[in-house]
Amino acid sequence: MLLAKRFDAFLVNEAVGRKLIRDLSAEEQAKIQIHPLAYDENFSFLMFSKNYPNVEALVEKYDSGFEKIQKSGLYQSMVQDLYKGKYD
Repeated sequence: MLLAKRFDAFLVNEAVGRKLIRDLSAEEQAKIQIHPLAYDENFSFLMFSKNYPNVEALVEKYDSGFEKIQKSGLYQSMVQDLYKGKYD
């Protein structure tokens, strides 16, 4: 709809938007720009059911592991790879 000029802007998660753009032809890609202003700083979420046994332990384990990959630089590297299409 952007290419058909039905919309001037389209709000979508950056990783999703980049994937949609990569699926277009080079000519179509050249017609689309990504606005530099971030809409949402939160990249992803993980949800647990409150009814799951030992959910607090799962949350602590997840948070601990996530903190480790952030501190190591692996998380940022994976996000950059995601934007580049490595996981398409």
